[in-house]
Amino acid sequence: MHVQVMVRGICPLVEMWKNAIQNQYFAWKRTNLRTGKEQNFLVQAGLRPSVMGTYEIIIPANALPTLLSMMKLDEKNIGATPTFMNKMRMRWLRRLCGVKKIPKKVWKEVAKIPHSIILTNSERGLSHVAVQGVAVHLIGYKKDKYGEMDDPAEKDNFQQELI
Repeated sequence: MHVQVMVRGICPLVEMWKNAIQNQYFAWKRTNLRTGKEQNFLVQAGLRPSVMGTYEIIIPANALPTLLSMMKLDEKNIGATPTFMNKMRMRWLRRLCGVKKIPKKVWKEVAKIPHSIILTNSERGLSHVAVQGVAVHLIGYKKDKYGEMDDPAEKDNFQQELI
């Protein structure tokens, strides 16, 4: 899945945000065609520049609500004041980038996920990906295709999202 965002802020803080988002790992579910079992693998989020200074965050499809929660976004706060003009700009940007608006059912899942997590019986925790002084404007998302792929490291074929 590709999540399209526009990021604003001073350069060092934007670079910090870009590093933080690329250091996140998500569970990637795929089915082993030989055994028929579903397996989870950790994959690192990808970030690449896109149209008109926007960025694409590449993650597994099932991780979309988690990513939005980590960026402290919700249905009412997508990075811009919800005025008529801003809604028109976002609609225009979505069309230009070839992405869709985030569905309401995803926002309901986002509301249930905490921004930061403290792991019990551990000194570790998982923090949000929101940098003070950096504005992240959510534009939309685009789904990836699913298909069969060989994994030379595992020496197996998998049915998976082709991220």
